[in-house]
Amino acid sequence: MNPAGGAVLSAAIDAARLLLGERLTAAFAIGSLAHGGFVPSVSDVDLALIVRGVDASDQATIDAVAERTQQSTPGELAERLSIFWGSWDSLAGGADHGRFPAIDRLDLLRSGVLLAGLDERARVPEPTHAEVVIETAQFALAKLHDPSSIARLSDPAGLLRDGRRAVTKAVLSPVRFLFTGETGGIGSNDDAAAWYSSTRAVAPELVRAGVGWRTAGIEDTADALRLLGSDLLPLHVEFLGAYAQLTRDAGQPDLADALATVQHSLTSAAGAPSILP
Repeated sequence: MNPAGGAVLSAAIDAARLLLGERLTAAFAIGSLAHGGFVPSVSDVDLALIVRGVDASDQATIDAVAERTQQSTPGELAERLSIFWGSWDSLAGGADHGRFPAIDRLDLLRSGVLLAGLDERARVPEPTHAEVVIETAQFALAKLHDPSSIARLSDPAGLLRDGRRAVTKAVLSPVRFLFTGETGGIGSNDDAAAWYSSTRAVAPELVRAGVGWRTAGIEDTADALRLLGSDLLPLHVEFLGAYAQLTRDAGQPDLADALATVQHSLTSAAGAPSILP
């Protein structure tokens, strides 16, 4: 495990022990620290906390864990700590307590690294593919329905000013969602990008460049502007079209229609032909 990321997780677990006491039953590294591809300058630090007797009121305690961690471990990396939480019972039964989206539950079950407590993942069923698709689509819709989001994707220079993390998230997030939606797998950005580059024709050059930018930085800004300007919106159009079909197949026609509406807006902004399913 990356030492810098591991140090943030250790501080967070110490804070959780202090604030949750014996109610803390397990802690896991998830995300790129667990399944690979962690880059300290851009990656989130993902922690899963399993708590006994969890309910919605615990959100304030989880927020306090994050705040205490940032105070004890100053720096940008601690500010990117993302805590997922629930109980073994809520994870096993799907109760609406805590914060554990389906895609992150799947990551915990397949790739999580136990850091403290007892591992009871065997009692938790994997979320269905439909659950993962629907929640991912809802997340994307919440992010992209705002015209300001479309404007941001349409502004490569603005994205570059926001830095490498903003650029690579804009490029690689839809690729990872496509990878999970169409293969059912949870993998690193490298895994998703390799899959995309071997199966897709819309933006393979941008996706390969995004992987390089993530690990090595963006040195050729002119080339980055070219690729972002030509391929970023079509990549998101492709992603939305794929998820419109996936959600329709999952029995969610209203969600599929909402995704298609946003896709039309992006298609217009890109000046590209529609690839609606």
